Amino acid sequence: MSGPQYHVAHLAEQGTAVAAADLTRVFAASWEQVSHLRLGPGEALRRTLDSSEAMVFILGGAGTARLGELEQPLREGISLTLFQGEPLDLEVAADQGLDLFLAEINVD
Repeated sequence: MSGPQYHVAHLAEQGTAVAAADLTRVFAASWEQVSHLRLGPGEALRRTLDSSEAMVFILGGAGTARLGELEQPLREGISLTLFQGEPLDLEVAADQGLDLFLAEINVD
């Protein structure tokens, strides 16, 4: 009798994500992604969360989050909770990168 097949995602390594098959098989919610991202100087991550909600954890670097008319400086230790319909709008400082952990769940 074989047991469940578990996989390890080394999220300490930049650019790593939990495999989609593991997200749907292990977690009860409908996860869109769980990943560790590294954005380069001047890069941006922008889209509207039409059918998802997200948690963003800043691990290092600097940038700005735009939340409607509010601009939030980003630095190590900052976390953001973004609800369905809100923008995911992160801009990296021109002289630094931005190291972040993104967990996104579908809500439709």
